[in-house]
Amino acid sequence: MKRRVLSWMAAVLTSFILGSAAMTQVVLSDLASMGVATGLGLRLSTTLGDLMGLSGSYLPLLAVSLLIAFAIAGLLARFADRGRMALYLAAGAAGVGVLLWVLEWVLGLNPLSGARGVDGFLLQVLAGLAGGYVFARYSAANSPIRKAPDGVVDHP
Repeated sequence: MKRRVLSWMAAVLTSFILGSAAMTQVVLSDLASMGVATGLGLRLSTTLGDLMGLSGSYLPLLAVSLLIAFAIAGLLARFADRGRMALYLAAGAAGVGVLLWVLEWVLGLNPLSGARGVDGFLLQVLAGLAGGYVFARYSAANSPIRKAPDGVVDHP
């Protein structure tokens, strides 16, 4: 159980960091195409600012969405002989995609400007896919996460 919780947390953070950074870069690329200077320093500081700013809104929504998606994938994995990794990859991608769709449906627009276009949406889905990979990899019984003799979770 502890391994699954830690794996879920790692998956959420992976998807959040990649997704937030991708949204920032999409918005900055749009600004650059309008002639606004977007140097490396601005890109880095804006990315860090967006990580902080979205941690109170997007991060908790993403955590709930991935929890539901991984739970469904886990139930399906019990009936499948193979394909555990594929199920969690699909669950991560679908979890993010459904979250963005629900936000747009409920609010009438996608509040995440960097995920409004096809490119931004696909980057978010890929971030979810990466989270699915992290969850599948580290929640498996043969995971590289292991307990040390003193009961502390250790990672090689």
